[in-house]
Amino acid sequence: MSTTLTRRQRAIYEFVVDCVRSHGIPPSLTEIAEAFELASASGVADHLRAIERKGYIRRRPGVSRGIELVDARRRRADNGAVRVPVVGSLPAVRRLRPREEGRRHLLFDGRVARRGAIAVRVDLAGLEGHGILPGDYLIVVQGARTSAGEMALAHLGRTTALVEVLPGRRRVRRLDEGKELADSFELLGRVVAVLREMNGATRKGRG
Repeated sequence: MSTTLTRRQRAIYEFVVDCVRSHGIPPSLTEIAEAFELASASGVADHLRAIERKGYIRRRPGVSRGIELVDARRRRADNGAVRVPVVGSLPAVRRLRPREEGRRHLLFDGRVARRGAIAVRVDLAGLEGHGILPGDYLIVVQGARTSAGEMALAHLGRTTALVEVLPGRRRVRRLDEGKELADSFELLGRVVAVLREMNGATRKGRG
């Protein structure tokens, strides 16, 4: 089978690459369809399947924006720093939407975060027992699998909160309130690291 992309496939592939480089996350099927004036997302899916067969991307079924770049450029980038967009802060006054362009990006180790990760600033107190201080940034990998005892971001109705995953997979504990929730949430991604500005933490400690 030929691994050469057609003109349309090449254009879609480059659009995905540009989105990942510019925004830190891949585009949705709807966004690709709008960009190329395609009638439906199913047409986009057909093109993506062809691009995947030719070895340029990897798709993750059931994951929103589940497109991963797998060419040589991606492999090199994974071993270096990646730009992680800051998409909001906690507590959130509304649901965090990773597609929103943050005014700020953080550089983070690509072996931990990889492309598609997002960052959220923590403006909450009382999380010291979880190793998190006010002013820290949570590095979150969207769609990553979570296990009991791990921290994650979850959509709770109209807002987003930091939670701990409890045994059974369909239960979480909201860490800022200590409330247990079952089913009435949607996991956004797993917290893989906490980034701290030590000078800022020192100043707060002196205050």
